Parts: sequence; structure tokens; C-alpha cells
Amino acid sequence: MSIFTNPIIVTLSVNDMFVYLQTYDPKHSWSQRFYLTKESLSSQLADTVESSVTDSVTECDLLNVCNVSRIGNSIRFRLFWLHGNYDNDLHGYQQTVLVPVDVAKRVLAGERIKYLSTSPENKEKARIFFTKTASEVIADTAKDKLKRHALRKFFRDHFNYGREEHLVVMEDRWINGFYFFSSTGSRYEGGIVLHEDEVTGKDGKPYRKAYYALHT
Repeated sequence: MSIFTNPIIVTLSVNDMFVYLQTYDPKHSWSQRFYLTKESLSSQLADTVESSVTDSVTECDLLNVCNVSRIGNSIRFRLFWLHGNYDNDLHGYQQTVLVPVDVAKRVLAGERIKYLSTSPENKEKARIFFTKTASEVIADTAKDKLKRHALRKFFRDHFNYGREEHLVVMEDRWINGFYFFSSTGSRYEGGIVLHEDEVTGKDGKPYRKAYYALHT
């Protein structure tokens, strides 16, 4: 049994115009080959976060989609492997792989590299700092058992960016939740939004449902 959770092998190589990217994992086997322009990768490789391009880059190859972004000292590839059928329905799966910046630079220099990228969920939690108003909102939210559980679940399942990442969480009244941003110069930012609904239980009775979702 592997000691890693969701291990993904990513193969990267380059020619005059494109970076070729292909993945392998035990569940899906080999992916198709994604043709990514060299500019999309090189745009994320500035020596300092401050001087790097602030926006991620998204490219399509056939029906497949790849989003490339800089996360600290790593390049993150968010991949959506898709295929359609005769009803024009889309099916597929998504993967997220992290590759160190120095590895990406070696690829652009001409090396063909296979790299084992474990799931970002393996990383430790980022350090999270709450403003005073955010702490007050959380204390008030905790009075509601359902919302308290939803908020605890959100922070349990998100922000596995590593201890070197520092996030600041503040109140955001406009979205009925919170706004967060990175204080270390990376590009993590977005909203933590409360969603409430009513669902019918197995007994046929209506029950409240609440959950927090990440909006970026």
C-alpha cells in the first residue's frame, strides 16, 4: 500500500511551442496528453511572488481544461479531463498536482521529468489568523449548532496549503460569511459563504441544511 494519499505521477516535457503534460494515478490510469503553451507555464516562474503575474492562466486542449497558478514555491496544475457523448453531456474527472518551481524551470530548459505529486490534502493546514470582527461573528455563529458544525467542517476540509502559508480571515457582510487573503504574498483569496437550504429527511419531514462553500 502506498504511504501517499492520492498519488499522481505527472510527466512534463517540452518542444519549441508547447509543454506536454500527462498524468497517471491508480484509479484513472494514464490521462490524455495536454498541450500547454510554454508562456502559460513561464508566466508563473518569476523569482519572487511580488514580481510574478498575479493571475492564473487557463487553457483548453480539445475538451480538457488546465488552470496554472503559482502557489508559493510550487506551480499548481488544476486539470479537468473531460469527454462528451452523443447527447452532448460532459463526463470526466479532475486532478490537482503541485510541481516545485525549480522542476518547472528544468522542464522549460528541455528536461523530460516525471514527478510524484501527492494530493494537496496531504499538506498541513495553513496558519489562519482571524480579525477581531471575524472572531466575533464566529462566536455568534457557534450559538447555532447546525452552523457551528458547518463552519467546523469547512475549516477541517479546506486550506491544506502547508504551514508556510498564512491566511487572514475577516468578516464579509456582503456575502453572509467571510473574506480571506494570504499575508505571505501568494494568490490565495476568496470568500467563505454560508449556504442554507431545507431538505426532506427519510422520515418525510423537512430539515434545515447549512454549509459553507469556498468562492474564489
